[in-house]
Amino acid sequence: MQADGFSIRWHHHSRRGAGTTYYAFCAPYSYLDCLGLLEELEDSFSDTDSWSDPCRPLRNLSRSLSESYLPRAGHGIYLRRQLLHRSLQGRRVDLLTITNLPPHGYIEDLDVPPQDLLYPQSDLPLKFPDRPIVFISARVHPGETPGQFVFLGALRFILSDDPRAVKLRDRFVFKMVPILNPDGVACGHYRTNSLGLNLNRHYDKPNPKEHEGVWATKRILSHWARQGRLLVYLDLHGHASKRGCFLLANRLVGPGQGWNAGFARLCQINSPYFDLELCEFGEADDAEKEGKDGMSKEGSGRVAVYRDCKLCNAYTLECNYNTGRYSRPMVPPRGSKLLEESPGCFVTTEDPIPFTQSSWGQVGEAACISILDLYGHNCHSRLPNTRQASLRGLLGQTIRPRTGRTTRVKDVLPNGVGLSIDDIAARERSCRGACGWHEGREKDKDVPPTIPKASRLSSKEPIRPTSKAGRKPSKQAEGESDVVQSSKSMREAREVREVRELLRQEDLPSRMRSLRPDPVPSPSPEQKEQKPSPVESKAQRSRSLDLRRGQSRVERLPLALLRAETSDSKSRDGKSGKEAAAKALPRNSMQLVRPQRRRTHSLEASQGIPKTDLGAKVRPQLLLEISTRTGAAVTVGAC
Repeated sequence: MQADGFSIRWHHHSRRGAGTTYYAFCAPYSYLDCLGLLEELEDSFSDTDSWSDPCRPLRNLSRSLSESYLPRAGHGIYLRRQLLHRSLQGRRVDLLTITNLPPHGYIEDLDVPPQDLLYPQSDLPLKFPDRPIVFISARVHPGETPGQFVFLGALRFILSDDPRAVKLRDRFVFKMVPILNPDGVACGHYRTNSLGLNLNRHYDKPNPKEHEGVWATKRILSHWARQGRLLVYLDLHGHASKRGCFLLANRLVGPGQGWNAGFARLCQINSPYFDLELCEFGEADDAEKEGKDGMSKEGSGRVAVYRDCKLCNAYTLECNYNTGRYSRPMVPPRGSKLLEESPGCFVTTEDPIPFTQSSWGQVGEAACISILDLYGHNCHSRLPNTRQASLRGLLGQTIRPRTGRTTRVKDVLPNGVGLSIDDIAARERSCRGACGWHEGREKDKDVPPTIPKASRLSSKEPIRPTSKAGRKPSKQAEGESDVVQSSKSMREAREVREVRELLRQEDLPSRMRSLRPDPVPSPSPEQKEQKPSPVESKAQRSRSLDLRRGQSRVERLPLALLRAETSDSKSRDGKSGKEAAAKALPRNSMQLVRPQRRRTHSLEASQGIPKTDLGAKVRPQLLLEISTRTGAAVTVGAC
């Protein structure tokens, strides 16, 4: 409502001697609530053998999220609470270190901070140099409590016995700051500290006398980045104008942009409240422009950490106070019978749902699961049930943004993880035990490679490939390659004989008999004299076998950032490309771009076989086999 004089009025009856009454803009979470939670967690995970109830350590977390759901706490967790800094009014800025306990015989080395950070020596955590660091912070703007509940949801998931949380603790070290601006939270401020300063505009040049928690955070992040240990920076906020949950990130140049945008795509897959179209990947030069508050975003956390720490994955996660534009029900994860998910995951409608503490907590869980999907191995991933079917299909090709401007930092890649295609394939390869990737492959083995099921033929979605293209064969597979090749050739020959026998029995027209699974043009006299080399004959034979299979391949969907700077070519409605792109999508929005290709199951496009019209007396089952095995485009009238 943009009318002048708009106001909200309400009545409140206070008791005598009740003291100061605070009115919360959103569901509140105070500084004292956070201190009580951290003390309880520190005491519970210091001695895991004394638990009488495995759900008790996380009970306060579920109560803070207003949920009756009580997950079981995990075992073998290393949790250390330490004092990062003191605020201007003397309040604690705490830092949590969470991972799995080191293996037996591990050389215990302390994670020593920079010299100017006054840590108590008793609080220093262990150093895990082989595990990348995922840093999560909240409440740099004290009034944005949706970010606090996202933090609590992520913290509860990491401390649970969920198998995905166990994999996260095995592979990463989580460094988490629950409240960056404790003075502002205690005083009831919305965006500033006790001096009236917006701390999220001073990450570029902080000082300890005015920017307390931000200064200490920037110092230790730079320290980890110089050691090559920092992998992800995630700052949690609330947003009052844009509806939904989305990411603000930096636009990279080079292959790093594929990994940068891939995290946002995975967040949409793992959360029904995440809105991918609202994500903004801004240029570094755009951060220097003056904002609504008269200050540029050059001093914000995600821009300053990206520039100074050379970090690829630096994000600001924004969550609206009220609701989103729509909801997106999630596909079930593989092996979901073994999982016990939070209530925020169960969304069955696409209508906007009012956000609650449970909704924001689920977004925190989705962010953690997306990190595991991107840089780890998730046995219960949702990726196999999506259209992309794998991480390689989701990342696709890295598209360079069409702009003449350059960024200060180029070709920034994630630290401490494998980035090649072989590394991605190795992480997606099924492991021992109940692995969802193994379940998907076993299920696809039951489907014959030449005759698809009727459900697949009637479905609108493309058939997912079951081959292992692009993966290096194992030693065992190399030893059995000759046997597999011979069995494949025998199976193909048997299928060709069966199709020819069916054609003779049904007495089809002569023009249909002339169709062959692998038609070869008659050679010229000069070609008859030249004998083909073994390499050429093998290539022709493999190409003909691929054509006879008759299965369509899933297109690789590259991730691209649609910008208004498109080509000046005319669109179908007569408008220029710039006008059409600006009208279709806002600037800096991000979607999956599907190449405009023609899909066909026939050999019509590759070999020019004419379409054949048959009478109504031919059985439909035979036509299906003919069309599938030979690749002919068969058109039937009465059938």
